[in-house]
Amino acid sequence: MTVNWGRLIKKMRLNVEEMSIKVRGWRNLKEPRLQDISYRVRVVTDEPERKIFRVKELAEKYGTVFNTVGKEKIRGEVEIIRRESS
Repeated sequence: MTVNWGRLIKKMRLNVEEMSIKVRGWRNLKEPRLQDISYRVRVVTDEPERKIFRVKELAEKYGTVFNTVGKEKIRGEVEIIRRESS
């Protein structure tokens, strides 16, 4: 997931100072597959909000995790932190 976000940010030439992703997954003990995944992306940037949410949209559409597990089992949030002006 981190790789997909990083590639999209680079491809879209966005100025992102910092990015972190926290992921949680729940697995059924009887069946060896993930039941549910949630994630939160924290981005420090001055880019417009619409561009960051476009990255999320593209990552969910083309990302490996989403295509493997199924996007209906994945929920994500984005937190945009604005840099302080000097």
